[in-house]
Amino acid sequence: MKRLVQLSLVALVLCLTTLCSHAETQEQQLVVAEGEGTGTDREEALRMAWQDSVRKATGLVMDATTVRKGADVVDSITLLSRGYIEKYELLDESEKDGLFHTKVKAWIRRDIILQGLLAEKPSEYVMEGRSLYARALTREQQIREAIDILDEWFTAFKYENYLIASVSDPAFRHGAGEVVVKLSLSFDSRRFYSEFCTEVGRLLDYVALAKEADLPMFLPFDARSGLVRLPYERVSVGEQVDLMGLNSARERMPHASVTEAEGGAGRANVYLASSPFYFSAYRLPEEVFNALWVRLWKGVKSRPDGTLFREGNFRIALKSEGGTELLVHEHPLSIDSVILFPDPRSPLMTKGAPGKDQALFLIPGFGKRQPGNQDYKLFPYAETEIVIKVAPDTMRSVAKAACSVVLKR
Repeated sequence: MKRLVQLSLVALVLCLTTLCSHAETQEQQLVVAEGEGTGTDREEALRMAWQDSVRKATGLVMDATTVRKGADVVDSITLLSRGYIEKYELLDESEKDGLFHTKVKAWIRRDIILQGLLAEKPSEYVMEGRSLYARALTREQQIREAIDILDEWFTAFKYENYLIASVSDPAFRHGAGEVVVKLSLSFDSRRFYSEFCTEVGRLLDYVALAKEADLPMFLPFDARSGLVRLPYERVSVGEQVDLMGLNSARERMPHASVTEAEGGAGRANVYLASSPFYFSAYRLPEEVFNALWVRLWKGVKSRPDGTLFREGNFRIALKSEGGTELLVHEHPLSIDSVILFPDPRSPLMTKGAPGKDQALFLIPGFGKRQPGNQDYKLFPYAETEIVIKVAPDTMRSVAKAACSVVLKR
């Protein structure tokens, strides 16, 4: 009996030692840092606090490993800060004069920060080869993290990077004291497919329950000639939906459902155009999709039109021969949405939630709601003429003009 007790004590000590060793190993894999953030709403303040904590953690890892990287790499790592955070604790939050302040304590994965510091493209390592639902988290934690990550990415992403604004040489009306310029706006589809699809595809791979990748478009087929027509320009979101095979009069199949790992099937609610002739379908958990939807179209009143950006401006700068800005003029930009489109066949919102069977389309183009029509007209190219009042003294020095796009969320 005494021998048995001794063996039991030895086993207990070994077990406790193993558990302590495992706990220490886990602790060593995490860097703890506190962060603070301020924003116009609670979500923005929380996002800034995450970024602050990840930036501090990155500095600690860099000091400990003598890795030296520039500020641009650190910024790339903090772009999707929530993806690095294993867990976080809200330490404090307050509101004053319309601004929210948040303080968090975050446990951040050391291995991913190191991979990011050593990688050519740090942001790619956040989601590379990982699945949120493969991690040992409760469903509530999985849903919360998926919402946090999508909210952070879609809120911080610079959609204006995909709009190319150009301006003609100024024409002068000296008698009227006016300078006339032609503004052109186009969508950078090549950049959309090479950058946007890669980034958002990796993100969706991580947070989606299921997906079907590289599905072919349903291209128009001429039975007589046997030739397939390649429609490089989509006229409307409805036409894009038709090409995806989602507008079938039968049951709005065949690409409307995707199969989960467990073998079950569910309706896809996000569609990503991955090339001119292929797309991918994703199914987000309903709670995640609803939260993203409300965030994207928050504040849309009465008859919602799917407008993500209700305000935007062309920033036109008249310059001297040497490049000095002589006058800056902002002109309203009349577009309804950029890249993100709701399904034109379904109500945008019903009782504060997405309309029944609503889906999010990530497609290359900016557009405007067609009058008297639920669909969106896509604009690969738009042009307008702007007249700017200029003082005579300034006009004599104007030699050229420059233009950029400013979108307001």
